[in-house]
Order: sequence, then structure tokens, then C-alpha cells
Amino acid sequence: RYKRPIVTRAYHSSFELYDMHLYPGGAARLHTLRCMLGDALFWQGVRTYVDEYAGKVVETDDFRRVMERVSGRSLGRFFDQWFHSPGYPVLEAEFEWDDSHHRGSFTIKQSQVDAKAGVGLFSLPLTLAWTIDGETVRKQVQIERELHGFVFEMEAEPEMVRVDPDFEVLHKLDFDPGVGKLETQLAEASDVLGRILAGRELIKKGKAANIAKVR
Repeated sequence: RYKRPIVTRAYHSSFELYDMHLYPGGAARLHTLRCMLGDALFWQGVRTYVDEYAGKVVETDDFRRVMERVSGRSLGRFFDQWFHSPGYPVLEAEFEWDDSHHRGSFTIKQSQVDAKAGVGLFSLPLTLAWTIDGETVRKQVQIERELHGFVFEMEAEPEMVRVDPDFEVLHKLDFDPGVGKLETQLAEASDVLGRILAGRELIKKGKAANIAKVR
């Protein structure tokens, strides 16, 4: 499987200009930017960009400069890692419950690093969520390093735990919080995609009892 930046001048074939990497990949990265800035600022920036550059030849940096001006934020690092560099975050997550201290701990590891392909670590915001007695708590954390650990005090062991439950950031996630929590997510998650992901994890276990829950 090849890796290349969204913005590049190096192509093996002209067909790569229209492949399943460029357009879906670019759209996923713009979705990440929209979630980071918020709908109001993002769409204000898009409208400004279209108004200023309609009918003109443009580059990615033209879009970046407009979004920076509208949002008042420096977006150089964001565009460097998401558009000018290859790859995307591949995350391995774990959750552990400490009943004696009423604490839940999340471990997040970035595993996409590939020096040969030029894929490095990413900086990204990530939402961690847990549900206790039907009430969901969300906490946003910042991922910068290869390995992070986050510990939160909780009233009781959660029935369900999620990583990026609103699918705000482009990434691939490997997360198995346990059969009980997956079954709860399959039955009670408010979003269809969350239920699908829980079902996939249960099926991967290969046991008849787990597969039966998905049918």
C-alpha cells in the first residue's frame, strides 16, 4: 500500500490525480479542519476563499492563508502534517478500570511511523468519552508523542468507552475495550457507525456467543 502526501508534484502515473487517495483523503482532512475550527469559521473561510479566488488559478497555500486570516489561527503545522506529508494517524488504544481508586485510564499509541516512507508522528486533538448510568462525559486531550496515558476519576466503571466518538479526526483506530462494553455500544450507541464498529470488534473475537450478539 503506497503512501503519498495529498499535495505533491511527484506521481507515478497521471491516473493518480483522480484516484481513491486524493479526493476521499483530501475530504477527510478538510473534515478534520472543520471540526477543529468549528462550522461557523470553517464555512466563513470557504465562502471567503471562493469569493476571492473564483475563476483564478490557486494553490493549497492560498486556501491556508484565507483560513488563517478568517480564523485568526496559525495553520501551518496543520497543513504541513495533513496535506504536505504522507500518512495519517494509526492509533492503538486501551482502557483499564481501577476499581479500588475509581479511576479509568486510557492509553493511546501512535503506530503509523515509517521512516522509510517519511511518515512521522502527528499532533492531533482527540476526544475520549465514557458513559455511566446513561450519562456521557467527554474529555478532549492532545496527542503529540508516540505514547500517551490519561487517567480520569470516575464514579463507577463505565458501561461504554469511546475514542473520538464523533469521528472528528482522520485516523485508523484499534480499540477493544472488552466484550461487555462492546455489547453495550452495539445496543445503545446513539450513532449507527459506533454500533457498526462495536459489531466488527465482537465479530473479530470469533466466538459464537459474540457473533450472535451482532445478528
